[in-house]
This record gives sequence, C-alpha cells and structure tokens, in this order.
Amino acid sequence: MLFNTINYILFLPVVCLFYYIMPAKMRWYVLLAASIFFYSFFGWENLLLLIGVGGISFFTGKWIENAKKKEIPLVLSLLLFLGYLFLFKYFNFFNIMIARILGFVEMKNPIPLLHLLMPVGISYYIFQAIGYHVDIYYGKIKPETNPLKLQLFFLFFPKILQGPVERSRNIIPQFDEAHTFSYESFVDGIRRIIWGIFQKVVVADRIAVLVSNVYVMPSDFKGFSLTLAAVLFTFQLYFDFMGYTDIAIGTARLFGITIMENFNKPFSAKNITEYWRRWHISLSTWLNEYLFNPMVISLRNWGMWGTIFAVFFTFVLAGLWHGAGMTFLFYGALHGLALAYEILTKKQRKKWSKKIPSAIYNNASTLLTFMYASFSLILFRAKDLAEVRYIFSTIFKSWSSDLHAIFQGGMDSDRGNVLYLYAGQDSFFIVVGLIFMMMVIERIIKGPSYKILAFPNIYVRWAIYFITLAIIITFGVFHSEAEFIYVNF
Repeated sequence: MLFNTINYILFLPVVCLFYYIMPAKMRWYVLLAASIFFYSFFGWENLLLLIGVGGISFFTGKWIENAKKKEIPLVLSLLLFLGYLFLFKYFNFFNIMIARILGFVEMKNPIPLLHLLMPVGISYYIFQAIGYHVDIYYGKIKPETNPLKLQLFFLFFPKILQGPVERSRNIIPQFDEAHTFSYESFVDGIRRIIWGIFQKVVVADRIAVLVSNVYVMPSDFKGFSLTLAAVLFTFQLYFDFMGYTDIAIGTARLFGITIMENFNKPFSAKNITEYWRRWHISLSTWLNEYLFNPMVISLRNWGMWGTIFAVFFTFVLAGLWHGAGMTFLFYGALHGLALAYEILTKKQRKKWSKKIPSAIYNNASTLLTFMYASFSLILFRAKDLAEVRYIFSTIFKSWSSDLHAIFQGGMDSDRGNVLYLYAGQDSFFIVVGLIFMMMVIERIIKGPSYKILAFPNIYVRWAIYFITLAIIITFGVFHSEAEFIYVNF
C-alpha cells in the first residue's frame, strides 16, 4: 500500500476515525493495528521479519541496560542486525565480487547466490534498531518496557517505507501522550499530505516520463539530452522523496505525532557539506551521530586526516546504504571526496569569498554545488558502470547537433535522439514550468514549501486549494508503476 494509491486514501480516514473515538490511553493500539495492517500489504513474510527485529530489540535492549560489561551485548546486537541487513541486501553483491576476483586466478566461487526478496524498508528499520541500542548503551534512553510500544516504533506506518530515519527517543514518548483532537494540527496535516501528493504525482512523475526516455537506452542520446536528463533526474528524485516525506509528516500530524523534517531547501546549498545538512537530513544526522562522530573521536590522534578518512568512509557506506551495487559505492565515494576537499580547502575558500563579490561567489557556489550533485546522481540512476562510463564520456559531446535539431524543429531522424523532441514539446514545457513554479515557491516561502497552502488571506488560500487539486486531477500520473524511488532502498 503506497501513499499515492486509492487504498491509502481510503485507509487513512478510517484509521483517523478509530484513533479519535478510542480513549486517549488506547490510541496507540490503533496505530499499532493500523501499522501491522499497512505493512502486511507487502507480504506477511516481511511483516514477521520486522516483528522479529522488534522482538529481539526488546530483549537485547534490556540486556545492554543490565549487563556489567555493556560492550558485549551491544557488539553482539549490532552484529546480529548488521548480519540481517547483509544477508538480505548485500550478500549477493559481495558474493559476485568474490566470484569476479576468483575468476582472475581461474577459480570458481563455491558459494551460491541467495534468492531472497529484500524486505521493504529494511535499511530504515535496521538503522533505527542500531540507534536504539547505541542510545541505551550511552545512557541517552532507558530500554522500552512495553514490547508492543517498541514494535510500534519500528512499524509506525507513516515512516516505515522510506523514513525519516527516526530515533526512538523522539517517537516512543509521543505514544504515551494524550493526543486530543486539534483542528489546527489536523488541517495542517491534510495540507501537507495534499502538497506531498502534488509533488509526487504531478511534478516528480511528470519529470519521470522524460528521464525514463533517456535511461531506457542512454546510447541513443547525445550530450545535451544526457545533461538535461541528469538535471531533470535531480528534480525528480527531490520532489519524489520530498513528496513522500510531506505525506509521512502530514499523516503523523493527523494523530498529533511529530516526526523529523527530512529536507530544507537543498538546492540553496553553497557547497556539498551544506547540501548534506539540507538533503535527507534524517539519514545524514544519523550517520553523523552514530558513525562519523565516533570515528572522529577514535581517530583524533590523526588530526585533520582522521576527519577526512572518517567522512570519506562514512559516505562510501552511505552510498552502499542506498543500494548494493558499484554505482552506489562510487556515488558515496564522489560525495566523500567532495566533503574531504571542502575540509582541506576551507580556509582558502574563505579567502576567495572575501575577494569575490558576494552575489557572484554565492550564486556560482550554489550552481556548482547543484551541478555536482546532479552529475553524481547519474551513478544513482544508471543501471551499471558501463552505462555510467558511456554517459560521462558522451555528456559533453555533440551538443551542436542536439541544439541544431531543437532550433530547426527537429527532423524525423533526429526526434528519437533529442529528449526535448522525443517527449514532445508540450510535455517538456509543462515539466519545465512545474519545476520553475516549485523553485519560486521554495524561494519565497519561509519554512517547508507546503505552507503555500496556508496563505493568510482566506480567499487566496481557497483559490490555491482549488488550483492545486485541479492540477493534481488534470496532470497527475496515476498508475501502479509510479512507486516512490526510495521505497527500493
């Protein structure tokens, strides 16, 4: 059951109704039942595996709390959960790598591949399980005494599919609060859900049509179209993930529960360090808290080079967190290198910023950051490294033939090779118009962009409501294949 389906639109009001007719102390049971029902749509096997993670966490959390040598149960717990993640997500990837290495010395790999279906949301709930155990170890929280509430933390349906990557210390205490119905919170939640649906089914899925035209067969396209596809995919990924996040946060808001923000206008970032403070915030802050900072502390004798190693290693793992493949590993490495460069050149860049007019320096920095992020996402979108090599070897070539075809209206023989014409001029200009509109809204609205639906003037506000719904109905892409990109991770 995805957020952009009719099933979810029917499911959510029923859950809200039962939630608020139940006594305040019993409402978290409604959320637990609803979350089990929601996740069961992805298979009872997946549900049982997730419940197993919650059940084990209940006992291992208590074990860490009560043990004299807390390191032993912590290490064993982390090995168990990382092993679980490795088995379902990474075993075949590393097994294939071993087979290739052995192939160089004409040896066969005796270990067969496993044909396991990766549980939906595994990367998210395993990281949350790790965070829960580490927080107990450092005394930030006490282990949860109610196993069902701990299960709800892992299962909570707004965040189970693709985050945010929450901390138990933020979520579990909210289950104990008496959430009375608040008209303001409820309306705010509905606005955010509507805006999330708009970003997903109108903006992201309209862009997806153009991007897919290229990535079905990149070798059919040349420099301009490949560059355009890279830039458009950056916007597709953002509005797809931001749309999901807005629906997730808005849904939780309906029940009086606050989950963390995941984006903060990332395309305003002036460098990659700032970009990761604004992009996928729940993941970047999790990595900072549970991986990067402990590594920096343990490598403090290395000085700056310890920090550089820690940041590079963290982002290589961040790349692999997204997917078990060499493209994702190199994606993480590219960002790790950029962050290492920014650490090494921090003082020099500060000097440049004082010598160059601020308007030029800031705008150039923002553009360069956006382009670096966009080109790195080619690794994110491409099927394999061979496709990546072709794109990067071709992306700066043959612009003249593409542009000539565009300005001449395109000959029939050129239409399949120029994205702008291949998709149709109407579709292209609709997408460009939508992106421009969304960027303007992000620029003028303080805080999350959904607040455009909370315009102070009642007449303007209702006009925006009707226009938004009309655009969703008219231009929305509604079909079963339009799943959220990050659900696959």
